Amino acid sequence: MRRFVLFAVAALMVATLAVGTVAASGNLWKAPPFASIGIHNVYYIGTDFDVDPDPENAILRVWMETGSASEKCLVTMGEANHAPAVDQIYCSSRGVTLDDGQVLWGVYVTLMLGGEPIDVDGDPSWYSLNVYQEGARFFGDPFRVECDDTHCFAF
Repeated sequence: MRRFVLFAVAALMVATLAVGTVAASGNLWKAPPFASIGIHNVYYIGTDFDVDPDPENAILRVWMETGSASEKCLVTMGEANHAPAVDQIYCSSRGVTLDDGQVLWGVYVTLMLGGEPIDVDGDPSWYSLNVYQEGARFFGDPFRVECDDTHCFAF
C-alpha cells in the first residue's frame, strides 16, 4: 500500500510539472480563462478623432493605452449612429509620446470611412468598436493620435 501511495504521488508530481512546462512554453496562459483582460468596448468614436477632414471620406484614428506592445490585436465594429460606412479598419501596436517625453504603449485603431461623419439635428455620428490586444493589462481612455515618421502624439 505504501508503494502505491508513493507511486501515485510521484505520478501526480510528474504530471503537474509536465502540464506546467507545456503551458509556460506555449501561449496557454494568454488564452481565456487565464488572460488578464478580454475584449473592450469603446463608444462615441466620431469627428473628434478625424485626422483628415474631407467631404469624400474621412480617416479616424484612435489610440488607447493598454501597457502592451503586442502586434496581436483585433478590432470589429459594434454599433454606428447615422454614420457613413466603414470601408476599412485596422489595428496595431503603437508607442505614443506624451508632452513630457514619456512613451506609453497601446493599441492603435484606424477607420477609413466612405464619407465625412455628419451631425443630424444636433446628434453627431459615432461608432462603437470591440477592441482586443494580446497582453493588455487595462484599456485607457481613447485619444486622437497623429503620427510622423518617428513618433505618435496623442491629443
